[in-house]
Amino acid sequence: MSMFADRDGTALLVIGAQVGIVAGAWDRDKIVARIAGLATRARTSGTPVLWIRQYGPHMMLGAEDWRIVPELVPVRHEPLIDTRCRDCFEDTDIDTLLADRGVGHVVICGARSDAGIHSTMFSAVLRGFDVTLVGDAHTTVDRLTWDDSLGQQPSAGQSPAAGVSDTDGEDPDDSEGADAAVRGQDMITLINVMWGQGSIAGRSTVVARAETLFVPE
Repeated sequence: MSMFADRDGTALLVIGAQVGIVAGAWDRDKIVARIAGLATRARTSGTPVLWIRQYGPHMMLGAEDWRIVPELVPVRHEPLIDTRCRDCFEDTDIDTLLADRGVGHVVICGARSDAGIHSTMFSAVLRGFDVTLVGDAHTTVDRLTWDDSLGQQPSAGQSPAAGVSDTDGEDPDDSEGADAAVRGQDMITLINVMWGQGSIAGRSTVVARAETLFVPE
């Protein structure tokens, strides 16, 4: 359970759903479509939606690749938070925004799985939040190296993250992404396994499919 006895609300955090961050990411279009569905259902249910935009040396504030992808459109009252940090709580006012909304449970989706998603989840747990990771609504790219500077595209000659069209148990083509040190799809699976333990540091940590969240009872 969260450490906030007086905060039983939930918020959806959409991290890094930006042109430059999801470019070349595994199953990009389906992941973005699931995030769009999550945001729509969250709004309908009265759940706050917060958008986190990341920037850095390879993706400057205001640049085209810094923008939220065109398929996703934040509405007027939804906070847009900019950060240079992988941990989206670091050096931002997200803590205050969540407290003002009575939130003790965050639902996280977006990109990249092994950077902003993982770091923010860990920080949220340490700060006392219960956390749900949307297991089929986060993504990352194949990596030849561990250089994950924001906005950096896959290296020359590297195929975009490839494999099955959904996380439904089909076998991917092992020839795809063969040059990568770690394939995007494999990293997503690893992150889901790590966070699907049910509890970390006394906080609830759940991995759920997008279709099960913010559904009217």
